[in-house]
Amino acid sequence: MVTKDLHIECNDQEVYYVEARVSDNLSSFLAKANDQWIHKLLPFDPNSMEALSETYVVMMQVNFFDCGGIAISICPSHKLIDGHTLVKFLKAWAATARGSSEEVYPSFVAPSLFVQNPLLPKRSNMLFPMDKQGKYITRRPVFNSLGLGMLKAKATSASSGTDQLTLELLNEQPTAAGAAKARHGRSSNGLRNVR
Repeated sequence: MVTKDLHIECNDQEVYYVEARVSDNLSSFLAKANDQWIHKLLPFDPNSMEALSETYVVMMQVNFFDCGGIAISICPSHKLIDGHTLVKFLKAWAATARGSSEEVYPSFVAPSLFVQNPLLPKRSNMLFPMDKQGKYITRRPVFNSLGLGMLKAKATSASSGTDQLTLELLNEQPTAAGAAKARHGRSSNGLRNVR
């Protein structure tokens, strides 16, 4: 439990973990996904003003779809876990799930170096103000093979090198993963952010 902003009182019951079965296929879920559907995959209600960071250090929900697909939602307390630490944890979790014997030794120093600004609200919920009807627009691009082919054709005819670079990166990701597996005998469990 997080108390008085900088103290974490550990009783080994502060990780909320739940598994949920989704009576749908992942592909049909993605085709109709909107904010209300996505909120069902979260381990908490994003519209709630409840200060979850004072209740749990980490909240996780593993969603199992009928087709065998999974979606994992993780909501950490930013007083304990920063973005870098979360990525390290996810990589270690994925490696452990694959049976890797590699040990990871995390370092939790970032929150002590980057202390929360005391001028910010203590119980702020970043999702709540954005979730009001009509206040924002959410766009989710979904590309099928025809759409990707059209994008690739447009990129090869474009004069800008930036568009071509992005599509080349997208095309090279599966190739790079296969090469890494052939070279090192294992696949990469890294996160990739292509812009």
